[in-house]
Amino acid sequence: REASQLAADASAAEVSSDAPAQLRPQHELAKAWWPVILTHGLDRSRPHPVQLLGQSLVVWHDGAAWRCFADACAHRFAPLSEGRVEGGCLQCSYHGWSFDGGGGCARVPQAQ
Repeated sequence: REASQLAADASAAEVSSDAPAQLRPQHELAKAWWPVILTHGLDRSRPHPVQLLGQSLVVWHDGAAWRCFADACAHRFAPLSEGRVEGGCLQCSYHGWSFDGGGGCARVPQAQ
């Protein structure tokens, strides 16, 4: 699957109900698996923005596998696709929060 395409499912890019309306899935189609981008030839060192059913997503490689998240930082909804990949984590360009491949917050610079 990695060599040909990355499929995202709605749970992998789930956004809370209090997120801005443009980040919430609009219909039942968002609950299915969809191919979002061909990974062959993608630069593994940076995030890639994609759109699926009107939802902004970010595809990135954590060193082990391709990942797909909602393209919005949990902190201030800044686009994660404008961030960078460092140490196997996706780092937001706004305040530097980092997220691991499972979606967990791995680092908050202001808390250190």
